[in-house]
Amino acid sequence: MRDLWRRLTVEFHRGWYLFYRELQFRAKLTLFGYGWNIVSQLAAAIPVVFVGKQLNLGGHGAEIPYEIHALTGVVFWGVFWDAVILPMDLAFKSRQVFRRVPIGNMSMIFATVWGLLLNFVVKFLFVAVVMLFFFHIWFKWELILTLLVGLPALIALGLCFGLPFMSFGTVYQDVRYAVGFLGQALMWTAPIFYRVPPKGWLTTFNKL
Repeated sequence: MRDLWRRLTVEFHRGWYLFYRELQFRAKLTLFGYGWNIVSQLAAAIPVVFVGKQLNLGGHGAEIPYEIHALTGVVFWGVFWDAVILPMDLAFKSRQVFRRVPIGNMSMIFATVWGLLLNFVVKFLFVAVVMLFFFHIWFKWELILTLLVGLPALIALGLCFGLPFMSFGTVYQDVRYAVGFLGQALMWTAPIFYRVPPKGWLTTFNKL
């Protein structure tokens, strides 16, 4: 047990190093650094939110504004999809490190989780500011239960897909680009920009 704990500690610190190295790498090569990662995802959601509101995809008599429903869905979808693509991105950008230091899958998991949590916190704070200052509403207590149960489940589910792709994405860049394109398509199958009706074929076939 002591050896296992020591190994997990080493993998934890290696994961933090990979995550911090990625932040430094991004900050040195871009003017806005980490901000591009957040702005790009949220900016891509704004036109879709606008179209969804015009088409009344949120339905009638909703308890919360459609904009909040969509933005919150984008945040949670981002957690899942970041867990899919971040291992490939980290592995590709850390190729030189792999040649000098043996890095295990556990280190990549820790590094991915660090990146996921940072992305989630920043996006969640953005949604909270929008809710408070533009709509004058706040989160319900049920969201806490959703975070405690749903967030780890989304991360674990995303890693189940992301880790197998990691090796292929490091060698073949086509895999990285194809997975990124696939994410944009799959986002429309998740109940993010529309509310799933209680009955019907959409509820039957779409388990997301």
